[in-house]
Amino acid sequence: MKRPTQSLFHETVTVLLLDDDMVDRRLIRRLLKHPSDKYRVVEFDKIEPALEAAKKTPFDCAIVDYNIGGQDGIAVVRSLHKILPYLPAIMVTGQGDEKVARQALLQGLNDYVRKDDLEGNTFKQTIDSAIQKRQLQKTIEDQHRYLSEFSHILTRDISAPVDQITTLAQSLLDDAAIQNDPQNKQIVGQIQQAGAYLNDLIRALHGYNSGIGGIVSKTKVNLTDAVDSAISNLNPMILVAGGDIQVATLPEVFGSAPLLTQLFQNLIENSVKFRSEAGVSIQITGSVRENSVVLSVADDGIGIEEADRARIFRPFCRLHGNRFGGPGLGLATCQRIVDAHGGRIWCEPNSVRGTIFMLELPLY
Repeated sequence: MKRPTQSLFHETVTVLLLDDDMVDRRLIRRLLKHPSDKYRVVEFDKIEPALEAAKKTPFDCAIVDYNIGGQDGIAVVRSLHKILPYLPAIMVTGQGDEKVARQALLQGLNDYVRKDDLEGNTFKQTIDSAIQKRQLQKTIEDQHRYLSEFSHILTRDISAPVDQITTLAQSLLDDAAIQNDPQNKQIVGQIQQAGAYLNDLIRALHGYNSGIGGIVSKTKVNLTDAVDSAISNLNPMILVAGGDIQVATLPEVFGSAPLLTQLFQNLIENSVKFRSEAGVSIQITGSVRENSVVLSVADDGIGIEEADRARIFRPFCRLHGNRFGGPGLGLATCQRIVDAHGGRIWCEPNSVRGTIFMLELPLY
């Protein structure tokens, strides 16, 4: 397992310039040339030669026109990122608007500049900033990948002896001599229970540390589908509890589908676990408000005291001790997933009884 290393910001910046307008290419080249030779510009007026060059040259940045010979410049950047995943990309255009700019940024471009606004020092700062942001992103993702690999190895290495302990404990419990000795049977049973709990804790810690905390790769996610997947995963537990879950039609967001499914799964599982004796009723709703999506997961369970509502999202928080089991990482994991999406999570009392978990996630 290799540790991540910090990438360096080179003295010479090699720029891939893709624009089918010779006058515009000349303008950009002149802006980057004066007053130093820090920026080395490699020009292309067609897409295929630019993509071929990207396979051979580790460009530091790409400047791509919004429309190249009638083709979509955003799609070109996606093709470049298949070759150079961390290549900073800046779109320049003379015909775009705010909607185009937002679309470009959502598709992985670092910045968007109108050709009418091009100015030497500002444009250079835009390029330098894009490169530095991409380098930071790569460093963070490398570090997160290393920590995730370390977590996986640690989980595997610890789980093996714990599994052996629980297996040996079960063998002892099956032994006739132990079955006829109530005191030793109780002791061995406690060993087995402790081993099972430790295994649950190891898996929960691995889930808490894996897949969360790095930069989230976002795509368009149908939240109704995410909730349906979460319910499907929990179906045996819901059937045993006698649960009734009502799901409204939910909006779409840009986020990580696996993480958002895990988010809803943890919230639903929490409601089922802390249900009343009559069973559990859960209502999940959502709406779009300006640039965010507001969601609620409401249940009629035992509820959460006002004094405890702030701390339930902390790791290992267990309000009811050992009464309900579990390591206390479910809601902490929800907090990490929401943080990774740039949102927020909190809880409120339901109107009659139970709890409402509220979520606010950025729309883009």
